[in-house]
Amino acid sequence: MTALCAEHGISRDKGYKWVRRYDEEGRNGLANRSRVPLSFPHATDERTVELIVQTRKEFPNWGPRKLKIYLERLHKRRCFPAASTMGRILSERGLSSPQAREKKTPPHGAPLQDYARPNRIWCADFKGSMNLSHQHQCTPLTISDGYSRYLLRCEGMKKMGFGDIKPHFESAFSEFGLPDIIRTDNGPPFASRAPGGLSKLSIWWIKLGITPERITPGRPTQNGRHERIHRTLNLETGHLPRVDFATQQRRFDHFMHVYNDLRPHEALGGLCPKDVYKKSSRRYPCPLNEPVYGPNYEVRKVLSGGEINWKGEKVFISESLETQQVGIRWHEPERLWLLEFGDLLVGRLNQEGRFRRSDTTKKPEA
Repeated sequence: MTALCAEHGISRDKGYKWVRRYDEEGRNGLANRSRVPLSFPHATDERTVELIVQTRKEFPNWGPRKLKIYLERLHKRRCFPAASTMGRILSERGLSSPQAREKKTPPHGAPLQDYARPNRIWCADFKGSMNLSHQHQCTPLTISDGYSRYLLRCEGMKKMGFGDIKPHFESAFSEFGLPDIIRTDNGPPFASRAPGGLSKLSIWWIKLGITPERITPGRPTQNGRHERIHRTLNLETGHLPRVDFATQQRRFDHFMHVYNDLRPHEALGGLCPKDVYKKSSRRYPCPLNEPVYGPNYEVRKVLSGGEINWKGEKVFISESLETQQVGIRWHEPERLWLLEFGDLLVGRLNQEGRFRRSDTTKKPEA
């Protein structure tokens, strides 16, 4: 047995095991057997499973994590499994359904640009709501120059739609000129769930010659300089006694004066933002320009219903692009058409004329 096992590269224990199986079952005993354990010492007992199922039926909208906390609080002496195991138990009994996939703003795709000089990149965002007197709230809209940290605007807002914030951007453009890029997060009104993440605001910027740039969702550090301003703003104005809207705006104006003109900034070598910032040479107001496409593009105007005429058919693109000019070019590597608005990729058209929105705004390599 020792020599035979050495010849086949197995231990003697394994050799004797195979001989014993052959003696007991014949050739059938040599077949591979399942390795599933015969017992599960850590399996959830039936009483615990029953409690999980009953509680879910009582609270059908509660997820596994919430159920676990509730049951542990109610039955302190019983050990409940992990939330993931509870989720599996619910799924096996048909008490859970997959959540509908949420439509998200497509990522910007292109690498974020560098703060090379004043007005290269402006940053814009809404700071969290602040409570005012009489149970009112205001949400500050902040706009800053990324290079100098100069706070261009800090405006308390009651609403945050395109028509509400456009006048404040127009005011900033009129006073300071136009930037090359405006960096924001992926929320409205800066972006939308439409193809390319385009919104009315970002389309307006593009036609002014400004490139919208969006950070990665869940990565506020990519707009860290602007977020740091929000931290200082909250420290200076967020914990004062509640006042009316006009008085709160005067606080914002005073904060801008102190932050821009008086407060030394360590990242600027002790200088104030006003000592570094210079106005843009690109003046406003200026005409809105339609995106310019090369000779290899076919240009189409998006109709009032969000459709374009393509190869004798109407193809729906997006209502957010109504009345805008889009460019369509053939992309040989993918053997389909790319639909673009300015420098942003919006989606793709296959050879049958079916449109598919792009999951990124970055144009593919030619």
